[in-house]
Amino acid sequence: MAPVAVPFVALLAALALRRLVLLCAALLPPRRRQPADPVPVAVLAAARNEDSRLPILLKALSELDYPRSLLTILLADDASTDSTPDLLDAFAAGRPHVRIVRLASQRGKAGALNELLSIACGIPFVAIYDAKHAPEPGSLRSLAGALADTSVGAAWGYLDPSNAGASLVSRYSAMETWVTQLLNHAGKDRLAGEAPTLGGNCMYRRRALDESGGFPDGAYSEDTEVSLAMISRGWKTRFVPEARAANLLPVSFSEWWRQRVRWTVGLQRAKPRASSSPESWATALGYFDRIVLLCAIALVLARKLEVAWLLIWAVPVLLTIPAALFKAGRLMQVLQFAFAAMVMFPFDVAVTLWSTLRGALRRAVAWR
Repeated sequence: MAPVAVPFVALLAALALRRLVLLCAALLPPRRRQPADPVPVAVLAAARNEDSRLPILLKALSELDYPRSLLTILLADDASTDSTPDLLDAFAAGRPHVRIVRLASQRGKAGALNELLSIACGIPFVAIYDAKHAPEPGSLRSLAGALADTSVGAAWGYLDPSNAGASLVSRYSAMETWVTQLLNHAGKDRLAGEAPTLGGNCMYRRRALDESGGFPDGAYSEDTEVSLAMISRGWKTRFVPEARAANLLPVSFSEWWRQRVRWTVGLQRAKPRASSSPESWATALGYFDRIVLLCAIALVLARKLEVAWLLIWAVPVLLTIPAALFKAGRLMQVLQFAFAAMVMFPFDVAVTLWSTLRGALRRAVAWR
C-alpha cells in the first residue's frame, strides 16, 4: 500500500466501524417510552405546486387522533401556480382550527415554515409535515410522548415508503430510507439521542427551536441544520419509529437526481451548525463516504492500493442490506432491492460528486 493511500484506508475503516456500531445498536431492544398527555401543538406544512400529492396529506391531517382543542393547523401556499391554493381553501372551510397563509412570492420551504412559526406564537410544540406525507392517526400522540422528556428538543417518526416497488429508482430510495432510518438513526437514538430530523413527520419543542435560530431561510436541509444546532446546545433528538407516516419516494430518475442534489448541497451548508461531537460531524458530512470510496477506487486503478482493502467498506454495507430489509419486513424481496442497489449505486456516487462541486460553487437549487 502506497503512503498516499493510508488516509483513505483509515477513513474507510472509520466509516465501516461507525456503520457496524450503528447496526448493532439498531438491533438492540427499542427504547421504552411512557405515554404522555396530549399537549398544544401547531401542525405546519408548506406546499408549492403540490396539487397532485396534497390531497393525501390533507386527508391524513383530517384523521389525526388528537384533541381538536389542542390542535392548530397552519398551511402555507408558497406562491403556487397550480390548484394548490384551491385545495387548501377547501380543506380549511368549516375547520376553525385550520388557517391558510398565502405567500405572494416564493420563499422556499424554510421561509414558508418561518412565516407559519410567526403565527404560531405561544404554542409550545410544532409538528412539521410535507405534502408527500400521510401520517397515521396516532403519530402525533407518539411524537408528543417523546417530548414529554424535557431534555428532548425534537422527535421524528418513521417515514414509511408507500411506493417502494414502483420502479428501480423507488426501490433504491426505499433501500436508502430503511438503512438511514431503521438502522442508522435507530442506532443513534439507542446510543446517544443524536438522531437528526428528516424533513417531516417530526415535532419540535418551540423553546429549543427558537434557541437554535429557527429554520434558516434559503436552507435546502433545514431539518438537519436545526437538529445540529439543537444538539450543539445540549438538546437531545429522538427517533420514534412507532410514529409512522406514509412517504412518497421519487419514481423517475430525474426526480431522484434533483432530490439528491438538493440534499447533498443542503448537508454541505449545514456543516457550520455541527457541534464538536463525532456523530454530529458525521451527519453534516452526509454522503462524503461516496467520495472517499471513489478516491480509494482511483488509487486501486493507479495501483497504489490493493483491491482487497475495499472490503473494509464493502462488508458492512453488505451486512446492512439484509438487516434493513428484515427490519422493514421486506427480507423476502432481498434480490429485488439488492439489484436496485447494484444498478443505482454508481449513479449515487456520480450525483454526490456533481452535487459537491455544485455546492462548492454556491449554485442555487430549486425547492420545487
